[in-house]
Amino acid sequence: MPHSVRSQLVVAAALLLAATACQNFRAPGSSAPRPAAATPAAAVPADAVAVQVRNEYGAEMEVFVVAEGLATRLGSVASGGNIVFTLDRSFFPTSEMRIVAAPLGGNGRASSGPLTVATGQVVQFTIAPLLRASSATVR
Repeated sequence: MPHSVRSQLVVAAALLLAATACQNFRAPGSSAPRPAAATPAAAVPADAVAVQVRNEYGAEMEVFVVAEGLATRLGSVASGGNIVFTLDRSFFPTSEMRIVAAPLGGNGRASSGPLTVATGQVVQFTIAPLLRASSATVR
C-alpha cells in the first residue's frame, strides 16, 4: 500500500475514533467547544479563537480541531451551512492546529493544513465542493 494512502487511512481511523470517543464525553471541569452560530466572529473573546466554517460541499460535515496529534470534535455543519465555534486556549496549547472535516457517513476529508493561531484571532475555514480544494485563513 503506498505511503500516502496508508497515512490517509490512519488519519481517517483516528478521526473516526475521536468522533466516537469525544462525542458524549467531557472531562470534569473541561470547557467544550461552544457553537456560537448566532454570535458574530468579531465578538470572539480575547482569550479564545473563533473558527468560522462554511460548508460548500454537498453533504453534512463533521468538524474537528487537531492539535498535538489529538483530534477533538467541534460539531457538524449542514451542506450549504455556516457555523462559528469558539475555542479556548486549551485546544491549541502550542499555537499550531489544523481544522479537519469529514462527510457524515461518507469518504474523504477536507483539511486546513497547519495553522498558527493566537487568542483573539478568527480562522475562516471553507469546505469546498471538491474537498481537497478546501482552504483556511487566519485573521
